Amino acid sequence: MRSLRNNEEGWFPNWLCFSLKPDVIIGNNYLWRWWILPRNPFFNIYLHKIMRSDDSRALHDHPWGNLSIILKGTYREVTLVDRNWLIQHSFDQDTFGEEETVQLSRFAGEWVFRHARTPHRLVVSPGAPVWSLFVTGPRYRAWGFHLRDRWVHWRQYVAEYGDGHSEASTSTEPDCL
Repeated sequence: MRSLRNNEEGWFPNWLCFSLKPDVIIGNNYLWRWWILPRNPFFNIYLHKIMRSDDSRALHDHPWGNLSIILKGTYREVTLVDRNWLIQHSFDQDTFGEEETVQLSRFAGEWVFRHARTPHRLVVSPGAPVWSLFVTGPRYRAWGFHLRDRWVHWRQYVAEYGDGHSEASTSTEPDCL
């Protein structure tokens, strides 16, 4: 019987191994994406292999609400929170402009819901890629980066600052989940 199981490696179908090339590689070997459903305007499901951390210079948001289901690996998610929330919870915090950030550890088996406007970035340990299913709703806005003093459309950010991804991974082939 095919089933999901939880072990030290994470939640994943133990019969599933990807030997197909990704449908798209984002950045300089930053994120590999397979389309689980044909792309459409209503909702999409992607398999992601996150090879490296997001740009540490700024948080980013998305053009749609989304859900990440972490299949294998772990990452830290840096996100903005309001000060009242921080008072109620015990998290390490850093100053980010006038707002505060918190780093949340995300583990295999966890479901992470985000609104499109939720600024965040992922921190992945070097050499430890993270596999996730990434589900999006319909696109309803532009996406971009949250600088200390303003929001910047992603095209303008990349034109001015480059893609900013961490140094390249040495992996060239998909591996098994």
